[in-house]
Amino acid sequence: MKIGTWFPVSIMLASTWNAELVERVARAMGHEMKMGASLANAGPAMNIIRDPRGGHSFEYFTEDPYLNGRMAVAYVKGLQSQKVMANLKHFLCNNQERNRGSIDVKVSERALREIYLPGFRDAILEGDAASVMGAYNKLNGVHCCETPLSSHSFLA
Repeated sequence: MKIGTWFPVSIMLASTWNAELVERVARAMGHEMKMGASLANAGPAMNIIRDPRGGHSFEYFTEDPYLNGRMAVAYVKGLQSQKVMANLKHFLCNNQERNRGSIDVKVSERALREIYLPGFRDAILEGDAASVMGAYNKLNGVHCCETPLSSHSFLA
């Protein structure tokens, strides 16, 4: 059995509104992962919490796009300071569990840019996140890994 620290889940970290604390926790996480020969972390999970009962809600930071971005930047910087890759997930709009492999999520361009994309954008541009994991769902009729948003057009 491997021994490690049980760190607070993302929603608990975000509730502190303390980006410095989140960065320190992620740095410690990264250190433990590196000592265990892990090169990447499947996280942070970046979607907006829409329903607290959702299966992945505990690993998302918050329902607030601004705070989501601040926490993500801190988490990515802390983790990657230890040479462990951050893998932002699940791009994009993976906000429910039921039929998540086949559902087609309908979201307006405005909602995407104001609510769902800021955290990913901040973590990539400010945090320099190493990788992004695509979601299973479709977004406006196109699988998330095939969407034109994957071309980084949303970064502008």
